[in-house]
Amino acid sequence: MDVEVVEILDAENNVVYFESPAGSSAAVWRGTQEPRPGTYAVELEIPDAVQSWSLRSSPEERIVGVEEAGSTKASVTGVVERVDDDSVLVLRLKSDVLLVEMSEGAPKVAPGDCLTFTVSGLELYPYQL
Repeated sequence: MDVEVVEILDAENNVVYFESPAGSSAAVWRGTQEPRPGTYAVELEIPDAVQSWSLRSSPEERIVGVEEAGSTKASVTGVVERVDDDSVLVLRLKSDVLLVEMSEGAPKVAPGDCLTFTVSGLELYPYQL
Protein backbone atom coordinates (compact mmCIF):
# COMPACT_ATOMS: atom_id res chain seq x y z
CA MET A 1 0.00 0.00 0.00
CA ASP A 2 1.31 3.45 -0.81
CA VAL A 3 0.91 5.93 2.03
CA GLU A 4 2.00 9.47 2.73
CA VAL A 5 3.23 10.09 6.25
CA VAL A 6 1.85 13.57 6.83
CA GLU A 7 2.83 14.16 10.45
CA ILE A 8 4.79 12.59 13.29
CA LEU A 9 2.32 12.55 16.18
CA ASP A 10 4.57 10.98 18.83
CA ALA A 11 8.26 10.65 17.96
CA GLU A 12 9.10 8.64 21.10
CA ASN A 13 6.54 5.92 20.24
CA ASN A 14 6.83 6.24 16.43
CA VAL A 15 3.18 7.21 15.99
CA VAL A 16 2.48 8.84 12.64
CA TYR A 17 -0.54 10.20 10.82
CA PHE A 18 -0.84 8.82 7.27
CA GLU A 19 -3.02 9.30 4.23
CA SER A 20 -3.62 6.74 1.48
CA PRO A 21 -6.11 6.06 -1.31
CA ALA A 22 -8.03 3.93 1.23
CA GLY A 23 -8.22 6.68 3.86
CA SER A 24 -6.26 8.16 6.74
CA SER A 25 -5.45 7.36 10.34
CA ALA A 26 -2.79 7.35 13.01
CA ALA A 27 -0.57 4.25 13.09
CA VAL A 28 2.61 2.95 14.69
CA TRP A 29 5.61 3.10 12.36
CA ARG A 30 7.55 -0.19 12.45
CA GLY A 31 10.44 0.72 10.14
CA THR A 32 14.10 0.29 11.02
CA GLN A 33 14.64 4.05 10.65
CA GLU A 34 12.72 6.73 12.46
CA PRO A 35 9.66 7.98 10.60
CA ARG A 36 9.77 11.14 8.52
CA PRO A 37 7.10 12.84 6.44
CA GLY A 38 7.05 11.46 2.91
CA THR A 39 5.61 8.79 0.62
CA TYR A 40 6.31 5.11 1.35
CA ALA A 41 5.32 1.62 0.23
CA VAL A 42 4.13 -0.18 3.37
CA GLU A 43 2.46 -3.31 4.61
CA LEU A 44 -0.50 -2.27 6.74
CA GLU A 45 -1.09 -4.63 9.66
CA ILE A 46 -3.67 -5.03 12.39
CA PRO A 47 -1.74 -6.29 15.44
CA ASP A 48 -4.68 -7.95 17.19
CA ALA A 49 -7.36 -10.41 16.10
CA VAL A 50 -10.64 -8.78 15.13
CA GLN A 51 -13.32 -9.67 17.67
CA SER A 52 -16.47 -8.60 15.84
CA TRP A 53 -17.67 -6.78 12.76
CA SER A 54 -20.83 -5.87 10.96
CA LEU A 55 -21.88 -6.47 7.39
CA ARG A 56 -22.50 -3.54 5.06
CA SER A 57 -24.79 -3.62 2.05
CA SER A 58 -22.58 -1.39 -0.10
CA PRO A 59 -18.81 -1.59 -0.32
CA GLU A 60 -17.08 1.60 0.81
CA GLU A 61 -13.52 0.35 1.12
CA ARG A 62 -11.79 2.73 3.52
CA ILE A 63 -9.77 3.37 6.66
CA VAL A 64 -10.94 6.10 9.02
CA GLY A 65 -8.93 7.03 12.09
CA VAL A 66 -10.85 7.28 15.36
CA GLU A 67 -10.22 10.72 16.78
CA GLU A 68 -9.05 10.03 20.30
CA ALA A 69 -5.96 11.64 21.82
CA GLY A 70 -2.95 9.33 21.68
CA SER A 71 -4.89 6.56 19.93
CA THR A 72 -4.18 4.57 16.78
CA LYS A 73 -7.71 3.12 16.71
CA ALA A 74 -9.30 2.98 13.29
CA SER A 75 -12.47 1.91 11.54
CA VAL A 76 -11.78 -0.39 8.58
CA THR A 77 -14.26 -1.27 5.82
CA GLY A 78 -13.45 -3.66 3.01
CA VAL A 79 -14.63 -6.54 0.85
CA VAL A 80 -13.70 -10.13 1.70
CA GLU A 81 -11.58 -11.64 -1.08
CA ARG A 82 -10.83 -14.99 0.55
CA VAL A 83 -11.32 -16.83 3.84
CA ASP A 84 -8.52 -19.23 4.85
CA ASP A 85 -8.80 -22.26 7.13
CA ASP A 86 -6.46 -20.70 9.70
CA SER A 87 -8.91 -17.95 10.78
CA VAL A 88 -7.35 -15.38 8.45
CA LEU A 89 -9.28 -13.53 5.79
CA VAL A 90 -8.05 -11.42 2.90
CA LEU A 91 -9.81 -8.06 2.85
CA ARG A 92 -9.78 -5.78 -0.22
CA LEU A 93 -9.11 -2.08 0.46
CA LYS A 94 -9.22 -0.20 -2.85
CA SER A 95 -6.31 -1.65 -4.89
CA ASP A 96 -4.64 -3.28 -1.87
CA VAL A 97 -5.33 -6.25 0.39
CA LEU A 98 -5.09 -6.60 4.15
CA LEU A 99 -4.74 -9.87 6.06
CA VAL A 100 -7.13 -9.94 9.01
CA GLU A 101 -6.95 -12.49 11.80
CA MET A 102 -10.39 -13.46 13.10
CA SER A 103 -10.86 -14.34 16.75
CA GLU A 104 -12.36 -17.65 17.89
CA GLY A 105 -16.14 -17.51 17.74
CA ALA A 106 -16.28 -14.49 15.44
CA PRO A 107 -19.20 -14.46 12.98
CA LYS A 108 -18.60 -16.37 9.74
CA VAL A 109 -18.11 -14.42 6.51
CA ALA A 110 -17.87 -15.33 2.83
CA PRO A 111 -16.05 -13.90 -0.19
CA GLY A 112 -17.87 -10.83 -1.47
CA ASP A 113 -19.13 -9.77 1.98
CA CYS A 114 -18.44 -6.15 2.87
CA LEU A 115 -17.28 -5.84 6.49
CA THR A 116 -16.73 -2.90 8.80
CA PHE A 117 -14.94 -3.11 12.14
CA THR A 118 -12.92 -1.03 14.58
CA VAL A 119 -9.39 -2.04 15.55
CA SER A 120 -7.34 -0.99 18.56
CA GLY A 121 -4.46 0.05 16.34
CA LEU A 122 -2.72 -0.06 12.99
CA GLU A 123 0.94 -0.67 12.20
CA LEU A 124 2.92 0.37 9.11
CA TYR A 125 5.87 -1.74 7.93
CA PRO A 126 7.78 0.10 5.18
CA TYR A 127 9.59 -1.81 2.44
CA GLN A 128 11.66 -1.02 -0.65
CA LEU A 129 10.34 -1.87 -4.11
